[in-house]
Amino acid sequence: MKAPSPQLLAALQKLSKGSDQPAHFELVARWRFACGDAEAGASWQFWSLSPPPIDELRQALAVVWSSFGDFDQAEELLSDAPSWQQLALLLKQTRYDAAEQLQSRLLADPPFVTIPEILAIAADWQQAERPQRSLVLFEQLIAYMERRGEQPSSQFANAFAALLEQLERFTEAAPWWRRSLQLDPNQVWPLMRLAHHQMRCGQPAITEHYCRAVLSLDANHQWAPALQQQALEAMGARGSLALLQQRAMPCSWQRRQALWRQQIKLDSMPVECLERLVLRRSVALVPKEAWKEQTQLGLWGDLDGVALARWAEALRMEPPTEPVTLWLLASPDPQLQIHNLELLLQEVGSKVDVRHWPLWDQARHGEIGVLMVAHRAPLPSLLDQQPLALIWQECANPHRWQLLKN
Repeated sequence: MKAPSPQLLAALQKLSKGSDQPAHFELVARWRFACGDAEAGASWQFWSLSPPPIDELRQALAVVWSSFGDFDQAEELLSDAPSWQQLALLLKQTRYDAAEQLQSRLLADPPFVTIPEILAIAADWQQAERPQRSLVLFEQLIAYMERRGEQPSSQFANAFAALLEQLERFTEAAPWWRRSLQLDPNQVWPLMRLAHHQMRCGQPAITEHYCRAVLSLDANHQWAPALQQQALEAMGARGSLALLQQRAMPCSWQRRQALWRQQIKLDSMPVECLERLVLRRSVALVPKEAWKEQTQLGLWGDLDGVALARWAEALRMEPPTEPVTLWLLASPDPQLQIHNLELLLQEVGSKVDVRHWPLWDQARHGEIGVLMVAHRAPLPSLLDQQPLALIWQECANPHRWQLLKN
């Protein structure tokens, strides 16, 4: 925070004594803007034209004096009625017993409070090493918001989730991290916390998914690559690890690449594309009748994505007239699968919306019209949850795809 000038302190003193001179408000506004607080600066600028009610002004001045460490001046400005500003001041003064009593009174019938004020009070309780007081504050305010039909902000959800994790209540924290992402999907912090939580729960595939989402938002994230590698190792995703670490593929794969590639040689596939594909096993191409006229497809439990080569060729030869969505679900080697499908679909471009998810979610995947299930991918519950989808399964002896459910 930028240090106050003598002129600013003089203006604050005059405002505290009842002045309503526009120049005094303007000095405070310029100081708040210089500190990077555009919202407060705008409020003080507006008050230079139309001063606020005296109680609102005194509360705002108390916040300013408190930020300077002048708690006596701040206390003089606040009325005797219980208020969140009084609670914040007691915490700044480290009068914790009095603060606990006042917080209990406020939570019995909460007056209006802004989310930033709540987060600041919660942070002061945690700095005082009294996280249980923060917990009581959050829990009772959440109940109050629910009664009033109000929605906590993403910042509120993050702060509550972080507090629960501090208390090692990780399972309770996870829904709040997810709730925050529903409100604001482009956040790195909740994604990383969920990634760590899923690793603790023994779900490396979900961890890898969250790490990939983090890296899509911040390619230079400090911690996501190491956690992603840990998750891939736990999954046994050798192809993904080799690609990410720029290492050679396992020798057993290299010896058979040429043989496997012969199984997918298609007239329209460029040779350079074919040679860059990395196959983990022999290939059976999904037949045309499986995906013909389908705009919502799911590929479940697949290793390398190459089974869709004929589908990709058909899209290149005859671009779809309406959007097509491909869900890549529960891949045991996700980065390898993504690598190959990007090559196969590179000429199709934006005509196909490729989405990834590490598990089945009926709310997300209820529109899938055909589901292609890779060989040995267990799927008993999924068949029951998607009664309208066509189910094609990859089979061995002979290696083919067959319709299981029509």
